[in-house]
Amino acid sequence: MTPLNQSQYAAAPAQEPQRAVLLWVPFEHKDQAKALGAKWDRQAHAWYVPAGIDAAPFAQWTQRQAEAPAHESQRQSGREYLDVPYGERKAAKAAGAAWDPMARCWFVGPHCDRQKLARWQPGKADPDEFPTARDAFAAALRAMGCVVSGEHPVMDGQRHGIAVEGTVHTGAAAGAAVHTGTVPDDADEAAFYVAHLEGRPHGYIRNFRTGIDMQWKAKAVATPGKPQPAAAL
Repeated sequence: MTPLNQSQYAAAPAQEPQRAVLLWVPFEHKDQAKALGAKWDRQAHAWYVPAGIDAAPFAQWTQRQAEAPAHESQRQSGREYLDVPYGERKAAKAAGAAWDPMARCWFVGPHCDRQKLARWQPGKADPDEFPTARDAFAAALRAMGCVVSGEHPVMDGQRHGIAVEGTVHTGAAAGAAVHTGTVPDDADEAAFYVAHLEGRPHGYIRNFRTGIDMQWKAKAVATPGKPQPAAAL
């Protein structure tokens, strides 16, 4: 899709769904708007209703609010702010994200791994990028340094051992070890995960070698019979 600039948007009434509609979506409402079909335009830094979609469900965001939330007004110019879900804050911090207490938001720190932080760039994990929850969870595993290959990830609600980058695979059955708080000898058990597809897909990942863990959630509830939105939250 060709990016739109804000002058190309039109606050079209609900009965004219053929036109893109600019939205003013507070940060805390973004998941709700996205679940309804809103899209993020990286160039315009704005949410919008794509052409062809009824704008009526987005009525609460079609008018700019009189005042922006106080914490958003505290964002400092020049800082690259990130979209980091609460359950992923430890992984983001380990990759070099820094916390801005005034803006109540994570941003790109001075000593960061930009490749790893790319996961939390606003609009990065879009449902169009990850067509299924399994794809999104696989991306979360990679962000945690796990080696995703073979049958991984298995989203059956069971514990599965998995290798991490920089280790030598032993070929031993993954998942055999029990978490004791130390790094297992088996390289295939250097990390583990548990993932569920029921309801809103979610999971847990722990990398024993780094000591970092992540609580992952899909951004939207899957609709039966349709591809699952998979952007990780």
